[in-house]
Amino acid sequence: MGYRLLLITKNFGMKINKLLGIIVLGLLLSGNVFAANNLKGIKSFSLIVIHDGKCGGQKFREDLTTSAKYILGNTKINLNKGFVPNSENLRIKILTAASKDTCASHYALDIFHTNLVENSTGNKYIGTTSSYSDTGVQLSSPVTDYKKHIIEQVELSLKKFVVAWTEAQK
Repeated sequence: MGYRLLLITKNFGMKINKLLGIIVLGLLLSGNVFAANNLKGIKSFSLIVIHDGKCGGQKFREDLTTSAKYILGNTKINLNKGFVPNSENLRIKILTAASKDTCASHYALDIFHTNLVENSTGNKYIGTTSSYSDTGVQLSSPVTDYKKHIIEQVELSLKKFVVAWTEAQK
C-alpha cells in the first residue's frame, strides 16, 4: 500500500513539474516580447490563427478564427481575404501542452509586418517589425473546460487590441 501511494505521488509530482515548467517557459517568453503601440494609420490586417498542440485530443483553430472575425467585424478594422503580401498581419498563436487532467497554453496576439531589415553590421535579411503584442498563459483543469477558457482569453486579448487600435487612430 505504501509503495503504491509513493508511485501515485511521484507520478503526480512529475505531471505538476511538467506543467509548472510550461508555465514558467510561457512567462519567460511573454516577458521577452515587447512592442509599442504603433497602430496609427493601419486600417487592414491579414488574419493568421495558429493552434499547435492539443488538449483532450482537440484543436480549436476554427473556433478561434470565428471568434476573432466576429469581434473584429464589429469594428472599423478591415480583415483582408486571405494573406496579402506587404500587409500588416494579425496573428493569434497558441502553444498547448496537456496531461490527462490539465492543459496549459501560451497564447500571443501579435501585429507585425514582414519587410527587409538591416542589422547593425549592414547585413540585410527578411525580418518582422512588430506594432503590437499581448501574451499570456492559460492553465485549465479539467480538460473539458479548456476550450471555454482559452477562447475567453483570446477574446479578451482581441478586445484589448481593438481598444489600443481605436485609441491609436485618434
